[in-house]
Amino acid sequence: MVKSEAGATVIVVAYSLLILLGFAALTIDAGMAYDTRRSTTNAADSAALAAAWEQCNPEGVGEEEAALATAAANGYEDTDPKTEVEIEPLGEDQWRVTITHTEEGVFGPATPFAGDTITVVSEATALCDPTEFLGGMAIFAGAEACATDEVSLSGTSIDIEGGVHSNGDLQIHSTPVGPSLSGPTTYRGSGNHGEPVPGSAADFPLDLEVSDYAPGGGRATGNYFATDEQIDLDWLEAEGHLDSDSGELIHSGIYYTSFTSSHGEPAIDLEDLQVDSGVEVTFVAHGRIEVSGDLTHLRGHDPVLPGGEVGVLFLSDHPGTASCTTPAIRIQSASLPAAGLIYAPNGSVDISDSTVD
Repeated sequence: MVKSEAGATVIVVAYSLLILLGFAALTIDAGMAYDTRRSTTNAADSAALAAAWEQCNPEGVGEEEAALATAAANGYEDTDPKTEVEIEPLGEDQWRVTITHTEEGVFGPATPFAGDTITVVSEATALCDPTEFLGGMAIFAGAEACATDEVSLSGTSIDIEGGVHSNGDLQIHSTPVGPSLSGPTTYRGSGNHGEPVPGSAADFPLDLEVSDYAPGGGRATGNYFATDEQIDLDWLEAEGHLDSDSGELIHSGIYYTSFTSSHGEPAIDLEDLQVDSGVEVTFVAHGRIEVSGDLTHLRGHDPVLPGGEVGVLFLSDHPGTASCTTPAIRIQSASLPAAGLIYAPNGSVDISDSTVD
C-alpha cells in the first residue's frame, strides 16, 4: 500500500512539472512577443510617418521607399524571410504600414502547451497634413518701437523661404543679386519691397516665454545647461561643451543663463562661434545675445511646436534700446544658412552677413 501511494505521487509530480514547464514556456515566449510587439509598433509608427513626411516634403525618395528604409533602420527589413513590411496608400493623404514578424519560440517547440513560433502584427497610419509653420512667416517684426526700420535686411544675396511682415517699416537691400522671397511681403509703415497693409498691427504668430526655459520651467528638459554666468566661449570650454582641438561646439541642448550686467554686457556673447555638424542648440537669455563666426551648421534644438522640424535657435526678451541701435539679438556671419527660430519679442534683431538663406 505504501509503495503504491509512492508511485502515484511520482506520477502526479511528473505531470505537475510538465504543466509548470508549459506555463514557464508560455510566460517566457509571451515576454518575447511583448518585446517584439513594442519594437514592431515603434517601427511601424516611424515608417508611416516617413511615408507621410515624404508626401508633404518630397525629396525624390518616394513614399514607399521612405517607409521601407525607415522600417529597415528600425530593425525590420522587408527582405528578411521572417519579416513582411506592407505599405498601403489609403487615399486622402494617408499611409498605412503593417509589419508582420515571426520568430521561433524559445521553449515552445519543446513544450506540449506552447506553439512553435510567435507571430506579431503591428499597424500604424499617418496623415500628410501640410500646414504653414507660424502662419508661413519667415520674418515677423512686431510693434513700431524703433526709430529706424523695424525690418532692414542687407547682403550680397538674400533667399527667404516664407513670408516677411513688419508692423512698421521694411527695407530690403541686396546687391548685386536681388532678394528671393517665396512668401508674401507686407508692412504697415513704409517699405521698398512688398505691399502696405491697412488696419491694426498683426499679432505675433507665436507665444514663447524666456521664463519657460528657466530652471523648473516647462521647456527646461532634456539636454539642459543652466548658469547665472555669462555664456561665452570660455564658459563653454570650461563646461566641456567645446572640443579642445577644433574649438567647435559639440553638445546639443538648451543653454540658459540668468546673467545680468550693469555695464551693458550681453548675457550670451559668442564671438567666432563654430558648431560641429549635427549639433543642435537653443540659447536663451533675459539679456542681450551677440553671435558671430562660422554658423554654417547652426541648427535650432528645442522644437517650436510638438513634433516640429524647426527648433528655437536664439531667444531673448531684452528690450534693447528704444532706437533699436542696440538690438536684443545681433548675429554677424560671413554665411548664415542656419535653420531655427530667432525670437526677440521685446526688442530688435540685427542680422549682418553677406548671405542670408
